[in-house]
Parts: sequence; structure tokens; C-alpha cells
Amino acid sequence: MTEGKTKSGFAFKIDEDVRDDMELLEGFIDLDDGDMKALPKCIIALLGKEQKIALYNHCRSEKTGRVSASKVMKEVKEILDFASEEVKN
Repeated sequence: MTEGKTKSGFAFKIDEDVRDDMELLEGFIDLDDGDMKALPKCIIALLGKEQKIALYNHCRSEKTGRVSASKVMKEVKEILDFASEEVKN
């Protein structure tokens, strides 16, 4: 298990086996093809259901109660950047 934290303070753990997960890769391919409904499945594959909920709560507006899609995407990008750096090291 690899642990990290985004710049905004979201702490996460990634199972190292996720780096070789074909279903996650397919989800990212779908995202790259413009299929945004693949994002929640990718987040679950990357972080698991409990951390997905924690991420959404982290990105939830105190004022409106809504979860910002752009903030979630930014956090996921940071998590993926972190994971790719871990692979290099």
C-alpha cells in the first residue's frame, strides 16, 4: 500500500496492484475518449469505495453541498501523478 497526500490535503492510500489493473486502464481509455461517466468507476478502481466517498466529501462545497467535478478531477490527477512518480522511484 502506498500512501500520499494531495496539495489540498486529501490523504489517500493506493494498493500497489492497481498499477497493473486492466479494468482501470480501460476506464482511463474511456475517459480519454470523452466518456465522462467512466470517471466514478475509475475512482473506485483507483481508491476503493470508502476513499471515493472521502474524496467527494473533501471536494464538497460547504456553501452548496455539491461536489465539484473540477476539484475531483484535479485531485485524481494529483493522485495519478503521485502514483506514477512512485513507479519511477
